[in-house]
Amino acid sequence: GSLSEHPNVVEVLSARGEALNGACEALLDDLHRAMPHAPRGLRSLAAALPQPPEAEGGGGEGLRRRWVLELLFGLYLLPALRTPEAYELSLPRDLPPSSRDNLSAVALGVEQLVLSSGGGTPAVSDAARRYFSPQLLSLAPATATACVAELLPRRPAAGRAFAAFAPCPLRV
Repeated sequence: GSLSEHPNVVEVLSARGEALNGACEALLDDLHRAMPHAPRGLRSLAAALPQPPEAEGGGGEGLRRRWVLELLFGLYLLPALRTPEAYELSLPRDLPPSSRDNLSAVALGVEQLVLSSGGGTPAVSDAARRYFSPQLLSLAPATATACVAELLPRRPAAGRAFAAFAPCPLRV
């Protein structure tokens, strides 16, 4: 038989795959919980992105969400995982090479789960299907979309835009 059919190899690779799934899921969950406290600079950058012209089918807002997705993951989170010192993350002074490798593996996993989707329906490769659980394959894009929504300025609901200026009834 081949090396990939050897029980010990399968066991080790399965355990590493489960650990990667767990780490990616935990990171996405933590990021989603932290979004209400996202740095002001990140929020300002997201808000400053111009509204693209509406394409057929309302593609303008989708493009803007894609830009925010790229900003949050491609330019902020993933580089911080790959080069934590540049982002002044609180890590041990002598980070072991295995820990650095694990951070890089999580960054690569999240990149494949989130950025390969284009912010919409995931473009799931055969490799992704082998390495990531079906739950994580659907959870990651949904969580990324929720994180992007937290960064974009909220539009007031129709009819409520001027509610704060409505006269208050007087009680006598």
